[in-house]
Amino acid sequence: MTARTRIAWQSEEYGFPPIVAQSNVPEADFLLMQDVLMNMKNDTHGRQLLTRLKLSGFIAGSPKLYDRVAEMMRSFGQR
Repeated sequence: MTARTRIAWQSEEYGFPPIVAQSNVPEADFLLMQDVLMNMKNDTHGRQLLTRLKLSGFIAGSPKLYDRVAEMMRSFGQR
């Protein structure tokens, strides 16, 4: 079915939903989790998972990645 599907329109790129940790997570645990995510592309199993998720990897993001999403929400009356 997907082979017969045509793209009618493609949106701009948007930031992937962020992965966050509670503020009370110990710094060492936070840094370990961050390291695992950031280096998945360098690990065989990590690359396999990224492929299944259709992702190329993770980056240390910036809130600016979500400016367009916030703009769309405002246009629909959301904060």
